[in-house]
Amino acid sequence: MTPKRKALAVKPQPEIQAEPRAPKKPAASLNIPWPASEAMSKLSLSERVQVKIAKALMRLMPIYQRTIEEGPVEGPDPLPVIRRGLIEYEDEVNGGFFRWIGRSAHLLSGKDVLDLGSGYGGRAVRYSELGARSVIGIDIKFQAVRKAVELSRFKQSNNSRFVQSAGEHMPFADESFDIITAYDVFEHVEDPEKCLQECKRVLRKGGQLLLVFPPYFHPLGTHLEGYVSNFPYLNLLFSTRVLVSAADEILKERNEKLSFVLRPKDKLYGMNGLTIRAFKQMVLRTGFAPERFECRPLFEPYNRKYKRFKMKYYYWFIKLLPELPVLNELFTGRVVCCLVKPDNGHKITSHLASR
Repeated sequence: MTPKRKALAVKPQPEIQAEPRAPKKPAASLNIPWPASEAMSKLSLSERVQVKIAKALMRLMPIYQRTIEEGPVEGPDPLPVIRRGLIEYEDEVNGGFFRWIGRSAHLLSGKDVLDLGSGYGGRAVRYSELGARSVIGIDIKFQAVRKAVELSRFKQSNNSRFVQSAGEHMPFADESFDIITAYDVFEHVEDPEKCLQECKRVLRKGGQLLLVFPPYFHPLGTHLEGYVSNFPYLNLLFSTRVLVSAADEILKERNEKLSFVLRPKDKLYGMNGLTIRAFKQMVLRTGFAPERFECRPLFEPYNRKYKRFKMKYYYWFIKLLPELPVLNELFTGRVVCCLVKPDNGHKITSHLASR
């Protein structure tokens, strides 16, 4: 006899709720650019020279913030407050997250779903349309949560809600969800292992954590392409102090400001430096059963027929690189995982340790 499913247990909260235990330095409270003059005063002569070289390389492949904020949206121009959410929504309609996972999004049907790092709400709203019993999106940024709520109202999504919270401290009862999705999130959280532990806590037995993220040594792993440059592998050529100073100087020259602070610490602000090797060890320590752990190549030929034709003679080599030790950190486009919370039918395997 199948045991009765426990009802979704969520602590009473308003539609937008501040997290109960804020992280040490929440991004939402940081709204001024990091002063380049202060950074430069602490750099050595050698580092100052490297800053000039880094700036020259960044200018070879520049990108501007407005090209990130704006994007193609079908139909009339929507309300500015929900524009980013609609871009996420349309990406999910076209496959988005589940294109990487390689499964049908209809597996969400009838499930209680948590979208970790829900951004502007487009994916969570789409998941509710695909038949999820309930969808809750959490994000650390208050403005993103506010816009996600507006998008859900615009789309009349009655079973999706959004909460401001960090992934390391979720305001939910144990065993509240069947599925957790995380699309390009784990490279940003302050403490990835703590976030994994929280995901396991709020998942029901047999529940799945589906996640996709780019490793730090991905060609654009620093995420400078979000606002400064698309030049690849800058994180291999320069220290974080140099990159932070160079990026900040370029932004000052453009008279642009960011919604977060750049800090000359071990990693770029907003990035935790997560590598494939480190994440494998975290998965093993947290006790998840890794049903799938795959390193996908930088270039995928599946999206266009002409690309499949052009790449068929050398794709085998591109596909081989993510399987090789050390090189996999440099040539993996995305790490794709399906992690299961063990029950009586799942055994924790340790094959990751030898890979």
